[in-house]
Amino acid sequence: MAYNYLLGKRCVEILKYILYLDSYVKINELSSHFNASRRSIYYDISKINEWLTSNTLSPLLLDRSKGVMLKSSDVLSIQNLLALDQ
Repeated sequence: MAYNYLLGKRCVEILKYILYLDSYVKINELSSHFNASRRSIYYDISKINEWLTSNTLSPLLLDRSKGVMLKSSDVLSIQNLLALDQ
């Protein structure tokens, strides 16, 4: 399944940004970094979660007070999927 079909460019960039972090990243930080509204970031997170679950991976961990992060056990699988789809 090609990620660029399901995920827009910003979704892929957000996923790559989160991929290499080992802690939560705040929604405000993502909003500022990607020059997008918080609402757009939440929409992108929803699309990313759809892609993750369609690839039998866990959705992003989302805590409104902490932010968002990936389960560490899924990082390698996501890296492989993204590399396959390039």
